[in-house]
Amino acid sequence: MPIVAVYKFRATFRSTDTHRHPLPRDGLSREGLLLLRQEADVRDDAAAIAACATHGAFDAVIERYAPLDPAVLANPQNKDFVELYATALSTGNAMTYYLNSAPAGEAPSVTQAGFRPAGRG
Repeated sequence: MPIVAVYKFRATFRSTDTHRHPLPRDGLSREGLLLLRQEADVRDDAAAIAACATHGAFDAVIERYAPLDPAVLANPQNKDFVELYATALSTGNAMTYYLNSAPAGEAPSVTQAGFRPAGRG
């Protein structure tokens, strides 16, 4: 019986003809999660990296691996994983990335011009 494994990765994103959802701007690095259908509970970084590339996530570095226990999908805090899990089971993989996971060199700087704390003239 197949399982779904979760791979945490960091990759550089580029547009492809095969990606299925909006991506960060070309060349930006983000962390993400790949859910990969597998026949056994065995870490397979090569398969995960290949699957990441089909989603536009290139040069992926796998940071963590864990099999996903379907029972945890019943917990309210895991509701976002239900659709990803179903997609991974039916198509072989699903991916999501963290919008706010840019490395320090890519993070935008925020400037507050003219800011003065209250009571300081």
